[in-house]
This record gives sequence, structure tokens and C-alpha cells, in this order.
Amino acid sequence: MASSGTGLFYVFGGFVLGLFVFIKGLLWFKEKRLIEDIPTSTIRSIAMGLVEIYGKAFPSDSTILKGPFAKKDCCHYKATVEKLVSSGKSSHWEVIKTEERGDHFYIQDETGKVLVETKEAQLEIPVDFEFQTGFHKSIPQDIAAYLKANSIPTQDFFHFDYTMKFKEYDIEVEDKLFVLGTAGRNPFKQETESAEHTEDIMIQKGQDKQLFLISEKSKREEMKNLGRNTILALLGGGALTIGCLFFILLSFNLL
Repeated sequence: MASSGTGLFYVFGGFVLGLFVFIKGLLWFKEKRLIEDIPTSTIRSIAMGLVEIYGKAFPSDSTILKGPFAKKDCCHYKATVEKLVSSGKSSHWEVIKTEERGDHFYIQDETGKVLVETKEAQLEIPVDFEFQTGFHKSIPQDIAAYLKANSIPTQDFFHFDYTMKFKEYDIEVEDKLFVLGTAGRNPFKQETESAEHTEDIMIQKGQDKQLFLISEKSKREEMKNLGRNTILALLGGGALTIGCLFFILLSFNLL
């Protein structure tokens, strides 16, 4: 009886998971159509509203950032420290420190440059640095110094070393980026009547909460990736939902 109840619990879980994945597929499809329908603009021809641009990243001021692990010149970085937490027979990674810097940077193409905000952006940036302890791999000296400076422990109460993971995601100087967001007023500039009207503009999350994407993939690559994910999510999520629903109805003698 208990075994039957446990099995039904997992079937219900599969139904919910399948439904979630199917809905995610619909959202990816909507996102893909949105990207398809908006032409990529040159920066000089940006108009207020939802826009797509493609260009190179540069710092918004003279300050060039360096991430704590990769030590690369960048305009924005996000670094995380995780530790492996065991609970009974299962284990999971727990983020114990997140550091993110670089709220704004410029995107520049052959026609000009425009300020881009990173707040609330969906960042499609690959991992630039990843290191995991364990298997006789000790923490490098520079990372150990970072942990000490941030008072992050590396051992438990019994002085056993944690298994830890360190990641860093960078938008490096001159990285080519595809940006889809809302062109709105630049709050750091007074409105001007200069020829360089893009000085008054900042790409940001719109008030209507439409898609705000910053990606190292090109538009073509982003659409290809979304198309593949959409098909997998709709087919896989739909199949899992229908299959679990069938077993649920069968278990309650509704078929």
C-alpha cells in the first residue's frame, strides 16, 4: 500500500514537472518569435522602445574591472562560491557567496555607442572560470586569499575540508554581445540636442517587463538555441504530462 502511495506521489510529481517544462517551452517559443520579429538596429538609428543591437562591450567609465578568480579585464562580472552539502543519501550545491559588479557598460558598433544597464537582465554569458576542490586538489593561493578576505570558512566544525566550487562569468572588454532590451532615458545624462542622441539613451528593462537579454551568442545562435530548447520542452514536457495523467486516471479507475 505504501509502495503504491509512493509510486503515485512520483507520478503526480512527474505530471507537475512535465507541465512546468511544457509551459517553459511555450515561453521560449514566445521569446524566439519576439527576437525574430525585431530587426537588429545600428546604434545610431536606435529609437525609443524595444530594440536589438549588436556590438562590442566597453567600460562605462575609465574603470576596468577584474573578477576575483579569472583576473580578466571586464565590464561586468559575477562570481560565486559554493559548497557541497550532504543530507542523508542526497547532496546538493549551496551558494554561500555571490559577488557581482558592473551595473552599466557601453555597447559600440561602427555607428556609435550606447549605455546598457545590467540590472534585471537575462545574462547568457558562459562560465569563464570554474574550479572545484576535492580529489587531492587544494585551493589555489589567490582563491584562498579571497576566502580569507571575505571570512568564508573552508572547513566544518570537525576541521574536515568542504568540497567547494568557484565560478566566474565575465563580460570582457571588447566581447561581442547581442542585446535585446528597451531603449529608454539615460538617467545619468541631461537631455541634449546634440547629434549624438544616443548619449540620452540607456538600454534597460522596460516598465512593461518585456524581455531584456544580454548574450554572447549572435542573434542567429540565440534563435537556434531557443528553437532547439522549445522543441525539446514542448515534446518532452507534453509527453511526460500526458503519460503521468494517464497513470493518475488509471490509478483512480477513471479510465
